[in-house]
Amino acid sequence: MAESAHRWSGITFEDLTQPQKEFLKKILQEHDKSFFLRGCAGSGKTIIAAYALSLLLKHTKKSVGFLVFTKLLRKFVEDGFKNEAIGESIWHFHYWYHHGRPLKDIFLIDECQDFKQKWINAVKNKSLCQIWLGDDSQQIYEDADGFHYLANEFSDSATITLDVNYRNCLFVARFASKFMRLTDFEQKRGITLQQKINDFILPILKNPMQAASANNQPVIFIEASNKNQEMDSIAKIIKDIELNKDEHSRKIAVAHFQHATLDKLEIELRERNINYFRITEKKEDLPDFSGDSLLILSPIHSLKGLEFDYIIFPRTDEDKWSNEQIFNNLLFVLFTRARKRIYCSYTKRDQSYVYQAVKSDGDADFYQCVSADEVLDIGTSTKTNKDIIKEVFNI
Repeated sequence: MAESAHRWSGITFEDLTQPQKEFLKKILQEHDKSFFLRGCAGSGKTIIAAYALSLLLKHTKKSVGFLVFTKLLRKFVEDGFKNEAIGESIWHFHYWYHHGRPLKDIFLIDECQDFKQKWINAVKNKSLCQIWLGDDSQQIYEDADGFHYLANEFSDSATITLDVNYRNCLFVARFASKFMRLTDFEQKRGITLQQKINDFILPILKNPMQAASANNQPVIFIEASNKNQEMDSIAKIIKDIELNKDEHSRKIAVAHFQHATLDKLEIELRERNINYFRITEKKEDLPDFSGDSLLILSPIHSLKGLEFDYIIFPRTDEDKWSNEQIFNNLLFVLFTRARKRIYCSYTKRDQSYVYQAVKSDGDADFYQCVSADEVLDIGTSTKTNKDIIKEVFNI
């Protein structure tokens, strides 16, 4: 197998970690067997699935399909292949489910934590074997009942766990961990919340780039006196990022829970001459993920499986999910999309759920609270406290 010939989104096979390579080699050697891959946020599940699709198509005589949960993730995966004609093998799951359910020898299924058991059974009925990829800490639909069904079905030899986060820098990961909660499956296994947080954060220390002080900037909390001023500061941050040509990649997601809130944000951004790509439920055209610069306005649900350099979460004092577990999972999904930095804003600090989650944190250097006036006058600082990294993470 000429592994060096394979490339997805600029990532060569040689760029993958040893555990990722071993899993890919395993499914090639045993392509008549089903597998269950549990991977934490940032562990490379989507990259692995994309590579598995390409390798299985090229090195086996099997018909292979890749099912993803959202149309946006389908476009993200497809854009990563560039010159490879693989797009016809990637389906938005709900399109596949409601349009004939074509058969394949092998199906790869990403984000399976949000699948219902009846959907899982439908995929099984239309394939000889499957490779399921997911993380129950990122389950964002209350009626998804399939993940634990899969977890109980697979033997240890057919279950692979990847617990190293390769996406988030330390500061982003530490902030995201504030919204981690134990799943029922983890509680039954006797895992503590601190163990889960440690498993998510500590492996990042092995990556010098993610642990470097230059790549760790405080999460920014912006307090504005009114909503107009809040959006002025958000627009200033977006323009500053887009104008910074020293950064090779400048991909930004502005996100919220409800389309109704996004409708208001869209008007505000348009009034400030911000060019963006709005993600809606019925919109057929989708953004191009292959470039270096992108700004999308999206519901959090649609960001599953994606990654961006910056996440901006305005009006954090609006909306709250009725199911607290799902609400926290949504925030965990949102914040773990960020590779570099996170910005949150509000006009009412006491009603901002994300601010309340960190206000009593003893390690205040991980966060920077600024006024909208400061952002508009001087922007946001990029200075990192090197001592806090060494002290808290012992490096």
